[in-house]
Amino acid sequence: MDEAVGGNPRILKSGEQPDEFYKDLWDTITSGKEWHGTFHNKKKSGELYWESATIAPVRDKNGTIISFIAIKKDITEQRQAEDEREQLIVRLQDALETVKKIECMIPICASCKENRDDQ
Repeated sequence: MDEAVGGNPRILKSGEQPDEFYKDLWDTITSGKEWHGTFHNKKKSGELYWESATIAPVRDKNGTIISFIAIKKDITEQRQAEDEREQLIVRLQDALETVKKIECMIPICASCKENRDDQ
């Protein structure tokens, strides 16, 4: 933690966000506003992780921006659960389509809803 204080946050960059992402972030905080967003960043070990962040300017008594403060939360597990959920939804939709196709091939009586024997 101590090695990050006062350092350039670029060392934690995953390289997955486009330059425009960082331009928007810096334009926002250097204009005096808070920035809220999600990063795919890199730990000191090199491992990638997802984090939710709020970054805000810190001002001196004259209102001049002198630094920035970030509040971050590791949301890797949450993102993985969301990805798994999305994959399950796709698989369920595919299975439903397969069932619908099979159902169309089975003759069913319109009045009693039983399978017909059309032989």
